[in-house]
Amino acid sequence: MASEIVVGQGAAGLAAALSAEEAARAAGTAVRMTVVDKAPEAEAGGNTRWSPSNTRGDRRIALSSARSIAMAKKTAFRVKRIYEAPAPDDGFRVLVDRLWPRGISKANAHVDLWLKDVAPSDDLRRGVHSGKMTWSAFTKAYSRELKDEPAKSALASLRAHRGRVTLLYAARDEEHNNAVALKALLEKAKKS
Repeated sequence: MASEIVVGQGAAGLAAALSAEEAARAAGTAVRMTVVDKAPEAEAGGNTRWSPSNTRGDRRIALSSARSIAMAKKTAFRVKRIYEAPAPDDGFRVLVDRLWPRGISKANAHVDLWLKDVAPSDDLRRGVHSGKMTWSAFTKAYSRELKDEPAKSALASLRAHRGRVTLLYAARDEEHNNAVALKALLEKAKKS
């Protein structure tokens, strides 16, 4: 299944969503559509909501209903090693490592989105895995890295997703890896 992320619910965003949906349907493939808009639902679509382009017939209604359902769901993050079998309750599966994991094909990984940009820098990753850096120092440095581009934008797209999000990682250490740190940072940001 292919995944498409559309930014904005205005004319351009919804046109892109409809175009991707039509292309997938014509190719006989399934597509998972995620429409992201930072505005509250009543203000979604920017200036488009005041124009005739906001009425798109049945497709607009279907996308609007799907969007309303998605926005009603809260985001629930969990972590999972990518080598574990995919499960139906994984929800949206996001690989958060910079490098593709060894020994697993992209087809067998069932990854919906690969967010390389939220992975820690090589220096941080090597420092924590070699033991030269404490876990506390790693999480603080990693948090600072996530505040800069391109990680900041990638993180925003991850925060915008609604429903279950499974953060996938390849590291052997199940308690000290970037997915665990990222989940903690995301949950801390949700509370504040």
